[in-house]
Amino acid sequence: MKTRITSDDHGRVRLQYEDCLGQDHDKTFSCPHDGGYVIELLDNGGTTQPCDGLSHTGNTLIAKNRETLIDLIRREYRQMRRIEAREMSL
Repeated sequence: MKTRITSDDHGRVRLQYEDCLGQDHDKTFSCPHDGGYVIELLDNGGTTQPCDGLSHTGNTLIAKNRETLIDLIRREYRQMRRIEAREMSL
């Protein structure tokens, strides 16, 4: 699976990718229209707040607004992949 990062008409960002172990992931992110904490919309209807590098620990991501959310997710995705590559090389 190639990585796809797309935005819908409501400003939600969808991230689809394959991790280093070959597992497919499909995540959806949102934030308040005028900016604020980023949330990940979970399959079970719940939410979680992603942190730096799209991890579950660290500094919670904050978007300036929905228009810039896709750029933030792209940046954090690249950071996540760099961390993943570094850990795999150990």
